Amino acid sequence: MIGTKARLAFDLLLYTGVRRSDVVRLGPQMERDGKLRFSEIKGGSRIVKAHELPILPPLRQSIGATPTGHLVYLVTAYGHPHSAKGFGTWFKNRCREAGVGHLSAHGLRKLGAQRCAEAGATEHQLMALFGWTNPQQAAVYTKKADRAKLEAAAVVLLQHKTATTVPNRFSQLRNGTATKVSNLRPRWRPVGQLGRKSLDYQWRILVLASPTGLEPLPDPNSPEYLYFLRSVC
Repeated sequence: MIGTKARLAFDLLLYTGVRRSDVVRLGPQMERDGKLRFSEIKGGSRIVKAHELPILPPLRQSIGATPTGHLVYLVTAYGHPHSAKGFGTWFKNRCREAGVGHLSAHGLRKLGAQRCAEAGATEHQLMALFGWTNPQQAAVYTKKADRAKLEAAAVVLLQHKTATTVPNRFSQLRNGTATKVSNLRPRWRPVGQLGRKSLDYQWRILVLASPTGLEPLPDPNSPEYLYFLRSVC
């Protein structure tokens, strides 16, 4: 619910993409010209990264509707800033109370990266927003998003037919209405014959699998065979 500390914490994490160690430091004094201007500090090397993030409308609404501290947005019951570890525990408890115990502060950061990647963000854009120095970390999200888009585009192709319909005169061979051809000597080995006296009445037995069943292939010496090759090549 907008106006609660839990919702403000949720919006700060989702709409800034910062770590829990930085979200506890965000506050009104960092707002300038509609942006949050702050420095991110991470790792033993203590590398400082400057950020200027526009305050998105959903976050602006949440900040305006929620009582906050003077120096930081999120404060404890005693009015003091959270520690990073203490905030993580507090936020996890609020997620459990809301019935979404699988969420966490870090999980929302990952969700934000996934949203950006699915919306078309490049690896360098993700690196700038989330403070990553390794392109491989950003590539995890962009590749997953690309794979999902390719998968969605490819699945509709399963509806397409892959075989060409054979002319009706060849379908007659299947249903038994075709006329027997005398003195026919196929170049390939026939599989079946019609009775004891049917040595001169042999059937073509090479077939093509199609969505409608098995269709005999035309005579290689016939014009229909040329039509068949053009239609499948």
